[in-house]
Amino acid sequence: MFASFTVQRPVAVIMVFTAMILFGVISLFNLQMDLLPPIQYPEISVITLYPGASPTEIEQLITKPIEEAVNSVPGIKRIRSESIEGASLICATLQWGRNIDFALLKTREKVDLVRGMLPQDVYKPIVTRFDPNALPVMNIAITSSHLDSKALRYEVEKNIVPLFERIDGIGNAKITGGKVRLIEVLVNRDSMRAYTVNFQDIVNAIQEAYYNYPAGTITAGNKELIIRTVGEFKSLSDVENVSIKTTKDGKSVFLKHVAKVIDGNKEITSQSFINGTECINLSIIKESGKNTVKVCTKALQLVQKINTKYKHLRCEVFYDGSQYIKSAISNVISSAIMGSIIAFVVLLLFLQNVIASLIIIIAIPVSLCITLICLNLFEISINMMSLGGMTLCVGMLIDCGIVILETIESTKFKNNTIVQDIRGVIENVSPSLLSSTLTSVVIFLPLIFIKGIAGALFTQLAITVTVALMASYIVSVMLIPAIFILLNKDTNHSTLQLHHNKIFTLSKVIHKYLDSINRRYNEILQKLLPSKKIFHGIAIIMVAGGISIFFLDKSLVPHTTQKHFLIRIEMPPGTPLSSTVDYCRYIDSLLAKNPDVLNRLINAGYNPDDYTEYFGKEKNTNIGEIAVTVRNDADATIQWLQKNLHNQSSVKIEYNAQNPELSQVLHFSSGDITFNCTGQSLEEIEQTLQTFFNNSKHIPGVKSYIVNVKKGKPELAIYPDKEKLSSFGLSLLDVASTLHTALYGSIAGKFFEHDNEIDIAVRLDKNFRDSIDDINAIPLQIQNAYIPLQEIARVQQQSGYSSITRKDQQRYIPVSFSIDDGYSSSSVIAAIQKQWNTIIRDSHSTFHVAPEIEETNESIRSLIAILILAILLIYMIIASQFESLGLPLIIMSTVPISLCGSFVFLFISGNSLNIMSLMGSVILIGTIVNNAILLADTVIKFSAHTKNKKSSIISACNTRFMPIIMTSLTTICGLLPLALGLQQGSDLQSPLSIAIIGGMLSGTAFIMILYPSILFMWSGRKK
Repeated sequence: MFASFTVQRPVAVIMVFTAMILFGVISLFNLQMDLLPPIQYPEISVITLYPGASPTEIEQLITKPIEEAVNSVPGIKRIRSESIEGASLICATLQWGRNIDFALLKTREKVDLVRGMLPQDVYKPIVTRFDPNALPVMNIAITSSHLDSKALRYEVEKNIVPLFERIDGIGNAKITGGKVRLIEVLVNRDSMRAYTVNFQDIVNAIQEAYYNYPAGTITAGNKELIIRTVGEFKSLSDVENVSIKTTKDGKSVFLKHVAKVIDGNKEITSQSFINGTECINLSIIKESGKNTVKVCTKALQLVQKINTKYKHLRCEVFYDGSQYIKSAISNVISSAIMGSIIAFVVLLLFLQNVIASLIIIIAIPVSLCITLICLNLFEISINMMSLGGMTLCVGMLIDCGIVILETIESTKFKNNTIVQDIRGVIENVSPSLLSSTLTSVVIFLPLIFIKGIAGALFTQLAITVTVALMASYIVSVMLIPAIFILLNKDTNHSTLQLHHNKIFTLSKVIHKYLDSINRRYNEILQKLLPSKKIFHGIAIIMVAGGISIFFLDKSLVPHTTQKHFLIRIEMPPGTPLSSTVDYCRYIDSLLAKNPDVLNRLINAGYNPDDYTEYFGKEKNTNIGEIAVTVRNDADATIQWLQKNLHNQSSVKIEYNAQNPELSQVLHFSSGDITFNCTGQSLEEIEQTLQTFFNNSKHIPGVKSYIVNVKKGKPELAIYPDKEKLSSFGLSLLDVASTLHTALYGSIAGKFFEHDNEIDIAVRLDKNFRDSIDDINAIPLQIQNAYIPLQEIARVQQQSGYSSITRKDQQRYIPVSFSIDDGYSSSSVIAAIQKQWNTIIRDSHSTFHVAPEIEETNESIRSLIAILILAILLIYMIIASQFESLGLPLIIMSTVPISLCGSFVFLFISGNSLNIMSLMGSVILIGTIVNNAILLADTVIKFSAHTKNKKSSIISACNTRFMPIIMTSLTTICGLLPLALGLQQGSDLQSPLSIAIIGGMLSGTAFIMILYPSILFMWSGRKK
């Protein structure tokens, strides 16, 4: 079909592919751009805020009821929760492939059913799906030369944030730092007792005084008038004059009699500094599925407009997530272009014909344009996986074209016309080309069936490579012959033979050098072909590969050289924000002395009202983060800081130079293996773990371990006497609500100033809540009398936990283990479990591998199964092509040799064994087998015409020497710019390219030198 249409309608074929190029360019402008493919984790989060509550209260009052409700949602695989100060976080995990929208709807229904069981002043639970992309893509530091922190915060909230939130693609613009204005009603404890009013009286009075109520309408003359009562507060005196109660003698008790009203601010829980200057940190969060580059570009344009319009403000972009993406994408694109140019030069050197080289190289842009059309149809974005797949194909896309060209040149045009001859070439070559192309395709196509994060990452790469390779096949058997026919339509003989139109002055020298290489190769074959010493060479390669893989570092993703890093400071529990800020500024002052540091951004504390703060690691007033950008390598700056920093033993400091985009998408853990220890109480679990580690011997393969339990800040536990409560007619809820209002405060109303609404909060004056004695003296009203708290409750100072974690409605403590080099995770897990079973026997605590580790292992097993399937499919294709069951095994002997070469090159280049380098090794399998198939096919054809095995194999090797070397060099040179990794962002794809290059070099050398001897021995046994 291809042959007939191509030779009869060459112009039509060229026009069809020209249209493909046009649509491919159009598709390129319609594609989204991001770093990685969108990964939708099958997780649903329920976040409930209850400011001021301790972790224990959060667990009892909020987490447990919601857990029980969510547990009944169909399709839930497991539930884990975390109760921290002021917030409950529940995460329900579904199986990959489940309908998350349906589960989200059911979860909201279940949570709504238990809302009545939650405390009255708790925030409404937020049910949302976990989105790793719902993290800031840009951080903007805003400073002012004459506005204080309260006025600056107000200016940003009212005038700046709405501008960013109007941008298409921005889901939220959140603020940290500054002071939030608050009208404070500070109650005098003694006056409150004197006037016999309680906190609820004050709150109710304010709530009833500030409302505007509609009263209806009247008709006055020819006009209709709306009647409403106006009660909103216009000044602080309006608040002070709110009537709380009327005494028996008819006198009114106003708010100013029992409290003072001040224009203050909310308790400061966060502060931000840019290069030592206090600022407002504006974090831009994009909507799910939106283009990161476009969103950041529009945000940058707005920043420039704001700096021009608002002269008193200065907006400085500290972090721009699109910069790394653009750098990485542009590097891959430039690497593809450079690879294409280098491949063209290689073709030119071998073919010494400009027109022939251009005709072959045209397969690259045409195939990539067809691929872009398919990406647009499948709604696949331009990312490191899809674009990396196209770059990997650059060298492979011209392999079929080289074979077509070599076959056309070797065909002798005598009696037939050019049309008839090319038709014969297509009909003869296209089946073998299709077979070799399929051997590469079957490596990738099964990847789309992998579930989990591995499937989400590699599906787009598999689709891209599959489409590109099939497109290159179609281009080679249709477009390239059509161009040959069009250029030679008036002649009977080819005017494009390889040795015509030479433009090189050194052409004869090059040709002579290539001929000498051919002669030398022939001499090597004459010596090695009957020799069995080839197995010595194979053994050396296998041993070198085995040793190198033993010494290779193992990691999830390649190490990326970053120009920014994050320092996380964790002060002792209970540390106030001011002390955390002081220590952060001390580290900041050290960084300011390093000439390689460009900018520093401090974010200390947290925003208790922002639910997005609770994604990721714990945040509190004792937690501070310093984001640093540098001119060169972040790792060098971290090492410098560690040498010069005099750290306190009670302060924990973490340094993270990982790429933030990768960190938020891929779940990085603090150790190589995580075990969960469950039990009835955290105290019992801690004691059991302490017993285990005290009595356990050295566990083989374990380098270190971390028990992830965090003690909370000191707390005052109030234990009411239930008998006294009953005798005074009080309930536990009465005591709890009174204490909450007195200490934390309750929002009683709104204060209106122009179009600004300011909260009015009621709480005890600081003079009456500043010590344990003040807490004991908090008055509780009993009819017209008061009793202090200490009369009905015991106040005890103790230490709790800053975080209470639960899994499947059981408390647990995670333990992270780091593995020594040379040990597998499975052997270490077995050793840990064995020691646990030996030491811990009579205990309610259990110790098992975290489900996340099991899922990761399951994904790896699924990947291995898919790879085995791909290798079996390759065997089936080769067996079908050669009608042999033994020859495919001989052909596939090139695979382990090539893999050994990959590992050796990874070791030499200092790269680790990670998902990218492993994927490069997988791609290599389908690539290197093509050359082995090509040589074996030629050997069989030559053997059919002569009985001398040795001469036929040598002739076949000499015939295929230059085409195999040419296809291998074009593949290697096409990947060379990507492997060098000269630009930022290229280090993510560099290990993949190095693995392929190393495997191609060793595999090609094996095929051309040692593989003929194996074919020689196989053909002898066959006969």
